[in-house]
Amino acid sequence: MEASWIRDGEPIEFENGRWYPADGTENFLDSEMLFVAEYRGVAVFVDKVDVRPYDRLYTKFDRNKFRFFEKRTAE
Repeated sequence: MEASWIRDGEPIEFENGRWYPADGTENFLDSEMLFVAEYRGVAVFVDKVDVRPYDRLYTKFDRNKFRFFEKRTAE
């Protein structure tokens, strides 16, 4: 089960930005993902082919399924 802070829509703070969870998930093989951080006890990944600045961050949702997070500009 996902962490409650993800289900509550709270952001990941990563590389001086806030990344908010999307309502959807994407399918990736675990081997296609690169671990980049741990935030509040949850592993954070990027797509191995992505380069900085990253387009999306991901957390593990299920086997070969990842919740994506998108960076928002200051409101």
